[in-house]
Amino acid sequence: MTFWTPDNIRKVASGTWLARPKIEEVSIDGVSIDSRTIAPGNVFVAISGDRFDGHAYARDAVAGGASMCIVSKKPDALREPPPGGVVRVGDTRVAFRRLARAYLKTLKGLRVVGITGSVGKTTLVRLVDAALQGSLRGTASIKSFNNDIGVPLTALRAQPGDRYLVCEVGMNEPGEIAPLSETIEPDVGVITRIGSAHIGAFGSREGIAREKAALLTHLQPNGLAVLPHGESLLDDVARTLPNVITFGSSSECDVCVRAKPTRDGLETVFELPSGATVRLPLLGAHHASNVAAALAVARRFNVDDDAFAAALASFDPPEMRGQPVESGGVLLVNDAYNASPDSAEAGLRAFAALIRERDPAARPVIVLGDMLELGDEAPEAHARLGRLFNELFAERDVVLVTVGPMALFVADGASRAGCESMIFSEMTADVAERIASRCEPGAAVYLKGSRAIGLEAVAKAIGTRHAGAGRAT
Repeated sequence: MTFWTPDNIRKVASGTWLARPKIEEVSIDGVSIDSRTIAPGNVFVAISGDRFDGHAYARDAVAGGASMCIVSKKPDALREPPPGGVVRVGDTRVAFRRLARAYLKTLKGLRVVGITGSVGKTTLVRLVDAALQGSLRGTASIKSFNNDIGVPLTALRAQPGDRYLVCEVGMNEPGEIAPLSETIEPDVGVITRIGSAHIGAFGSREGIAREKAALLTHLQPNGLAVLPHGESLLDDVARTLPNVITFGSSSECDVCVRAKPTRDGLETVFELPSGATVRLPLLGAHHASNVAAALAVARRFNVDDDAFAAALASFDPPEMRGQPVESGGVLLVNDAYNASPDSAEAGLRAFAALIRERDPAARPVIVLGDMLELGDEAPEAHARLGRLFNELFAERDVVLVTVGPMALFVADGASRAGCESMIFSEMTADVAERIASRCEPGAAVYLKGSRAIGLEAVAKAIGTRHAGAGRAT
C-alpha cells in the first residue's frame, strides 16, 4: 500500500477524523505548511506559531488544491473539507515530525546525514551536498531549516531513488535535538564544534555538549559519528559508539585538512590527506575543520579525495557567511548571518589576515552587532571580542562600529585601540546609511552580528551607494 493515502496518513499522524474523505481514491502528493505555496495534492498541516496560526489559512490551502488537512482544532474558516478529509491531532508539530519519520522509512537505499554543532552547520551542509551530488542523487536542507518545522520539511522533500539526505539540526533551548534526531534517525551524525552559542539557555559548554550529543543517541545501529578532534566534552558519548571518526587540522585526526590563504586572500586552499587540493571561496583557515568533516562524510559514501576535490571545484557558499565581494572599490565581507563568540573571533581573525595579505593600505571598517542568547556570559564575551580587536588592529587607521546594547562592551574592550568609533543602539535605515557613508573606495568592511540585529541593511546600503560599480570576487 502506498504511503500517501488518507487513512495511512491519519494513522501515522495518530489522529482522528474531523471530516472523513469524500472519495476512496484521493490524489496526495507531499506535505505543505504554507497556504501561499501549496501545490495541488498536498496535505496541509496547520502549524501554530508565535506570529501565525495555520488554522486561519486552512480555507486558502483547500482553495489552492490541498487534498487533505491536519489540524489540532476545528478551523472556523474552513467551510468545505478537502476530498481527503480533515484529521485532528493533539499537536500538529508532533504530527508533522511523525509524518516525516514514517515517510523516510519508506525510502529504500536512502542514508541520512544529520549535522549539528555550535558553528558552521549550514556551510557544512552545503559542502557535504556538493561533495555527494557529484556522484549520487540526493536532497539537503535549504537555507537553515534546522528546527522542528525545518527538519521535517527537509525530510519530506526527499524523493524515491535518493541515496542521501543531509539535514541540519539546530537548537535554541534544551530538549530540542533529541526529537529531531528521532525524526531522521541518521546513518551519519556530525557535530561541528562545541562552542558557546545559546549558552544563556544551557548555562555552560557542558550543557551545550549534552544537547548536541543527543543527535548521536538516535544513530542507526551501525551508524557513524563524525566528531571534532580534541573535544573532551564529547569523550564520554564517543566511548559508547561503535564507529567514530575525528576531524580537524591536526595530524592526530582521522581526517586532517590544512588550509592556506591564496595570494589575493579572497579564497582559501585546502590540502586533503591524499595531497589533493581544493580552492574554495571561504574566508579563513578555520574552515579547514568543516572541509575535513565533509570529507569524512563523503568517504562514508565511497567518494575518494580526488572526486571530493573535483565536486567542490564550483562550490558556492551560503549567503552572508563571509564570502568577500568587491563593489565600487570597497571590499565587503558580509559575515552577518549569525554570530557567536567562536564564530566572531574566527571571522575577525580571518578578516585581519585578508586585508594583511590583499591590501595592507585598506582602511578597515568593522561593524560588530550584539551576539544574542549568551545570558550572563554576554558582557565578557563582547569585551573579549573588543580585546581581540585591539590585538589585531591597534596600529591601523580603523573605524569600529558597534550596534546594540551588548556591543557597547566591544567598544569598551577596544578603547585602547585609538580608533574612530561609531556607536548605535539599534539598526535602522538611517544608521545603515550613516555606516555606508564611511565605506568609501579603498575601505575593507567586515559585518558580524546575530541575525536579529539586521546588519545586512549595511551591506544593502553599501551596494546601493556603489551600484553598477562592482563585481563579486
